[in-house]
Amino acid sequence: MEEMLKHIGSQLNFVVDKMGSVEKRLDSLDDKVGTLDKKFDVLDQKVWALDLKVDSLDQKVGALDLKVDSLDQKVWALDLKVDSLDQKVGALDLKVDSLDQKVGALDLKVDSLDQKVGALDLKVDSLDQKVGALDLRVDSLEDGQTKLILEQSEMRKEVAYYYGSMMKKLDETKTELSSDIKHVSIVQQQHQTVLEYLNEKQ
Repeated sequence: MEEMLKHIGSQLNFVVDKMGSVEKRLDSLDDKVGTLDKKFDVLDQKVWALDLKVDSLDQKVGALDLKVDSLDQKVWALDLKVDSLDQKVGALDLKVDSLDQKVGALDLKVDSLDQKVGALDLKVDSLDQKVGALDLRVDSLEDGQTKLILEQSEMRKEVAYYYGSMMKKLDETKTELSSDIKHVSIVQQQHQTVLEYLNEKQ
């Protein structure tokens, strides 16, 4: 019986020791729970702050989503414009190719015209030399014409002088001839009178 009581007492002591150990562990756990509770409060505040940030970010994301939708529509419109511009650029490229060919043809024509102008330039230079020679000849002829005009003027003066002298002599000759004619007429009349007289005497 004593042994049983000893055994029970031993077990009770073990249980008491264990309970003391458990109590210490519970006290430690209580301290840890208190610490955890404080940490939880801090975390709860952080979560609340994060929740506010998330709400703000959610609003911002919503606004950004609207902006993205608007930008998407603008990008789509720009894509259509780019396609249209691409087609126009393609058409312009064809026109540029055509113009390039035309410019090439015009360049050939210009080269041909340049050669012709060069040939004409040579002809003009030749004609210019000929005109210069003719100009010299004309100047010489003008000088000769001036001399000829002076000579003709002198000759006209001389002819006029000789013509005046001849006309004067002709007038004098006419006067003398008229006088001679009158004298002859008188002589003829006298001769006629003599003849008539002789005829009457017969």
